[in-house]
Amino acid sequence: MTVLGHDWYAGEVPANVALGERSWLYSSFAFVHHRSERDPSVRVGPDSGVYVGSYFDLGPEGEVEIGRYCAVAGAIFPPTAVS
Repeated sequence: MTVLGHDWYAGEVPANVALGERSWLYSSFAFVHHRSERDPSVRVGPDSGVYVGSYFDLGPEGEVEIGRYCAVAGAIFPPTAVS
């Protein structure tokens, strides 16, 4: 797991989250409801930013890929509905 040096939240980025080079994540709090078992479950491309209000509320099978040079602000990635 990764600890963000600038983080206000005393949490860690899950081990199955891949952050690209020079990418920015505002806080590990974005993963407070993250439950995905996929590896990787979240991929953030290089030179991208995930900003305040973005949350990865992923269920066990959830997966998100954010490309290169992207900005994500205030997005909520909900758990996948399973019937």
